[in-house]
Amino acid sequence: MELHSPFVTNIGVQHLPSHLYSTAKWFDTNNLKPSGNGFDTTLNEYYSNESVFLNECGVGEFVSDIEEKAKEFLEQLGYMTDDWVPKIHRLWLNSMPSGSHHPRHAHYGSCLSGTYYVEIPKGSNEIVFINPNQKDCKPNIPIKNYTVSNSDSWTMYPKEGDLFIWLSDLSHAIPALTFEGLRKSIAFDFTLKKKQNV
Repeated sequence: MELHSPFVTNIGVQHLPSHLYSTAKWFDTNNLKPSGNGFDTTLNEYYSNESVFLNECGVGEFVSDIEEKAKEFLEQLGYMTDDWVPKIHRLWLNSMPSGSHHPRHAHYGSCLSGTYYVEIPKGSNEIVFINPNQKDCKPNIPIKNYTVSNSDSWTMYPKEGDLFIWLSDLSHAIPALTFEGLRKSIAFDFTLKKKQNV
């Protein structure tokens, strides 16, 4: 039988170690507040279009570079970016201790989302993406070989300095893992702006 795969979900990954030094400093200079999920975040404080956080050293360069990578991601997916460009409208820091987790969620209301990984202690590096095409009506039989066609989820293992970008409605989660240290990342959401309004 001939198989056709009409729909694909992509996650863009690029290693950008040049931002590790400056982004690590942001965690030292910002007081993170505990959240109900067992980790610290600045999500409710730092919205990149209005926060003084963007005036800190290196933030502008970081945002410009990440926006350029998001543009490349859209172009690789086949979108035209002559008139529309991705702009970060929200940016926040996350610091996760051992045993904490982030339940399944998506970033609805944005176009693209992403994460830059600043510190990844050994054993803490998983992020799980949930297959949007899997429904409850799939066959309830054992799977012989896991593939992109039958997997409920896909686990990825970022390294320090990695950038991940994906479509915002793609659900993802971070499982509770045991490790030493803090798992530090910077998350962001993008909107699309007309070039003349940028």
